[in-house]
Amino acid sequence: MTHRRIISNFLLLFIGLLLSCPFVISAFQRSHYAFAALDRQGCQTIPKMPTAALKLATKDSEGTNQQEIQFVTNTWCPFAQKAWIALEASHCQYKMREVSLYGAGGKPDWFWELNPKGTVPVVVVKEGDKKIVLDDSEYILEAVMDGRIKGDGRMLIDMERDEEVRQITQWRNIISKQLIPIGKAAVLGGSRTKLQSLLKELDSMVIGPYLTGEKFTVADAAAFPFFWRLDKEYGLGKDGTQKLHAWLERCLQDEAVRKTITSQGWWWWW
Repeated sequence: MTHRRIISNFLLLFIGLLLSCPFVISAFQRSHYAFAALDRQGCQTIPKMPTAALKLATKDSEGTNQQEIQFVTNTWCPFAQKAWIALEASHCQYKMREVSLYGAGGKPDWFWELNPKGTVPVVVVKEGDKKIVLDDSEYILEAVMDGRIKGDGRMLIDMERDEEVRQITQWRNIISKQLIPIGKAAVLGGSRTKLQSLLKELDSMVIGPYLTGEKFTVADAAAFPFFWRLDKEYGLGKDGTQKLHAWLERCLQDEAVRKTITSQGWWWWW
């Protein structure tokens, strides 16, 4: 075990002991972001898919190979939630395996070997003699969108349709580059003025009933966890955000979205 991992596990043990205290849990729920920097997905931009992943997970036009998909996650994480929504909406067959991000045991060794970054979510796709590891939520969204993760076709996008791809990419970039940092700053105690201005701007971009039109896409999957958390904090549907509120309510009618809202709770950090 490396010195880095020993130190990491020691810190996680300390955090786990803190989180076992009712007073600390209560204080944490009030502050929302107390451990924001310790363990998050960290997708502030849409990363470029590794070349190996592009080559190994190509669509099988003949459908002769059955995919085995493992989804490694923590159900409280918003970045993991957006990947979870996309997987559910695609109706692909997958097995979910949860890992604890904090606590006495820390993250297990097998998880560090799978993803040395130590972040969730991770999707492992096996198909015939091919295997890929997608270790970023945006990689997972991309694979769902272009069909390398095989479902019933609901989430597929014709990559030749430039305008549709542009709209989806625009929303994903805005969520990563603007909504996440600005929303986080507001909840951490900064001014809400910048967030309110951004929300009004985004409200005007909603086509309806979903973000880019009639179809639920990975743009909706990427956006929901963060807008939902902001709605819990501030409430959407007023001050020029009526379309965003209507979109959020529409998403909550979708079983793929509802399944990812667990009774155990959810983290605010991002």
